[in-house]
Amino acid sequence: MTISTETCSVTANGDDSNTTFAYNFLIPYQADGSTPAVDAFTTTDGVDTALVLNTDYSIVGVEESAGGTVTYPLSGDPLASGSTITIQRDEAYVQPYAFPNQGFKPSDVEAALDWLVMQTQQLNRRVSALEE
Repeated sequence: MTISTETCSVTANGDDSNTTFAYNFLIPYQADGSTPAVDAFTTTDGVDTALVLNTDYSIVGVEESAGGTVTYPLSGDPLASGSTITIQRDEAYVQPYAFPNQGFKPSDVEAALDWLVMQTQQLNRRVSALEE
């Protein structure tokens, strides 16, 4: 897979009725192969509240380069007008790939490079937020 967009986060506005929020970038699994590399939080009156995957929200489209959707909340009232939800890729800063001296595939190299690009995009997002 190739990382073809610089996008690694999206913020959507609440409207008192919508509970499905789209994202249009790759969210892979973490190195464990089962935990999505995603972070989500809501903002109301300038206060950020971290959301817990499978408790507060669910995600569809993990490993899809075109993205998918987040459902929030899993129960209770929809996100209120004036509030936002932010969905962002959150890769661990590790290097999970090991290449043998012989027999590795080009797809393994591409996956490792994609991992580095996604980590760099996250760092850029964080640095840009500090500059605001």
